[in-house]
Amino acid sequence: MTALITALMTTPANACAIGAPDRSSTVSLIFEDDPEILFILIVFIVFIVKAIRGVIKLRSDSPARIHVEEQIQAAIPELSPINDYIRYDSSFAPSEFKEKLSNLYVQLQNNWQKKDLSPLRPYFTEELYDQMDRQLQRFRDSHVTNCIERIAVLGVDIMGWKRENDTDVIKARLNTRTVDYVKNDRTGAVIRGSDKKEKFVTYEWTLVRKTGTSTKKADGHGLADLPLLRRKRGH
Repeated sequence: MTALITALMTTPANACAIGAPDRSSTVSLIFEDDPEILFILIVFIVFIVKAIRGVIKLRSDSPARIHVEEQIQAAIPELSPINDYIRYDSSFAPSEFKEKLSNLYVQLQNNWQKKDLSPLRPYFTEELYDQMDRQLQRFRDSHVTNCIERIAVLGVDIMGWKRENDTDVIKARLNTRTVDYVKNDRTGAVIRGSDKKEKFVTYEWTLVRKTGTSTKKADGHGLADLPLLRRKRGH
């Protein structure tokens, strides 16, 4: 939208090149002949600016963001609102939980590139850890590295929670940005993906922990008592 405003309010540098029409003169004539067009254009630009400001103000702790999360929870009937979870774990703080998920995501990408997830093993179920380690073993055997750079978590939404027998299940959605490519360890050549193009991926994470577990202070990783990551899906 910013680009649209710029296009409307400025004239390209090559607009007056040889053989090209003088667009600034044309625009001026249109406005002089029909001032209503100028008025409509001004109103349109003001509307876009307000919309941009509204998006900028949509922060993680704003009522609008909370409303978005409530809508997500309502769209998944089997999940209860995450705020209800505080009744069972008084130390659970949704904002801190989101920070822990962001932290885990960044550490996961960094260790994935190193082809060694062992430092993060306590934060995954055995099944998920074994699955990811098998994937990394193929990289080790092939002498290639999945490089992940410019890592950023653009937003985290807690979709809700539910109880399965003696297990508490929390679902979250992470919006992420990375530069993701594979290179040959021997030659350094990029063999898949791009080392320049950014990728935007939304992940749905399912985390579990035993019912009755209470949240405690964070450890060195900032991940203490984080429910184990059982499943992750990206799209």
